Amino acid sequence: MRKISNSTISHIATTSTALTTARITPHTLQVLDFIHRFHHVTARHVQLSLRHTALTTTHNQLKLMSAKGYIDRRYDTADRIAKRYASYFLTPEGLALLKARKPEGKYRRVQSVVADASISRRSMERYHVLASVYAHFKRHYDGHFEFFTTFDLSGLDLIPEEVPDGYVRVKFPGVDTRHYFTEICGASRSERIQRRRLYSYLQFAESAYWEGLPDKLKPSLFLVAPGQAARHQLEAQMRRMLEESLVTDLKVYAAVAGKLDSEESAIWRGLEY
Repeated sequence: MRKISNSTISHIATTSTALTTARITPHTLQVLDFIHRFHHVTARHVQLSLRHTALTTTHNQLKLMSAKGYIDRRYDTADRIAKRYASYFLTPEGLALLKARKPEGKYRRVQSVVADASISRRSMERYHVLASVYAHFKRHYDGHFEFFTTFDLSGLDLIPEEVPDGYVRVKFPGVDTRHYFTEICGASRSERIQRRRLYSYLQFAESAYWEGLPDKLKPSLFLVAPGQAARHQLEAQMRRMLEESLVTDLKVYAAVAGKLDSEESAIWRGLEY
């Protein structure tokens, strides 16, 4: 378990006249903030985030923002042949605009934003899966959930040693708020790193802090596997780790990444141990 500092990244507003006087729509700022939090997203993610009925509307907005230099995309011949989606990421100009228009926000460093242009494809895919988890909740629980990425979690005091990929709070009227850590398994992480990250959740569930939490405040764990076979392997691995630990009250659920963008809401399968 680790205690996170409450210090934030500097968010001093730019004084550029162009950034502070140009007409910028709320949707533009919403898209920039969305991409900033998730690093890499597809047009489909933006469509679901904005609740656009047609993907064409989303593509038109992304093209306009790209033309203005606020965002860029990764898409080449190999992507076209493999039928992969274009991946959109923030530019330093887009980051500067966010800082100018929302100076109260918390932002990544410029170096972090610049690095998004050249990350590995597997890392990019992990960001896509995390954005798909958000889109899943947006589609089925809109207005009843809050979503936090790894970057957002730096504001929390007590979390597992390995910072989760995501954290979700779901609240319906008359029902206790439900809390979920989200872990994107596979996708650019070695087996050793993945095991270490899973073990971090178990350590957290064995901590004195966890023991002092009421049951209704103890987060469950959402695991996202890249495919059905990987999910079965992940469940078996997690079951063995739980049996070897002292944990008795950590609820674990697993889903396949391909199910996240579907009309089905009940895609999370509970793990028995």
